[in-house]
Amino acid sequence: MEFFASLFRREHGNDAPSDPRRIEMVQRVLRLSPRLRIAPRYWSRLEAAVGEGIDYVRGLVATLPEAREASAASWADDPCIRAFFGAPEELSRLVNRTPEMRALFDNEPLLQSVFAV
Repeated sequence: MEFFASLFRREHGNDAPSDPRRIEMVQRVLRLSPRLRIAPRYWSRLEAAVGEGIDYVRGLVATLPEAREASAASWADDPCIRAFFGAPEELSRLVNRTPEMRALFDNEPLLQSVFAV
């Protein structure tokens, strides 16, 4: 009887409380692929993998450079902005003529600034 109990046991992690973000992510993965529940120790294995993924993404975000103001006024002072735009007019032209940027500002009239990676 112990053999059958071990076959059909459903584990949901260890006794320690888990990070709510990990729990939510594991639940999302299980909704996408419910057959994963068949695997032994599926919850703890998925939670460990999701935790590694979260840590990896946090590391990537930490390495992003700081935000820079991309405006005609900051063009003269910031060598990085000058590296991308030959003249302050190019920067203004990009913002004013890009359909996506225009749509964004049209749909969000209170929007003051935009950040891009």
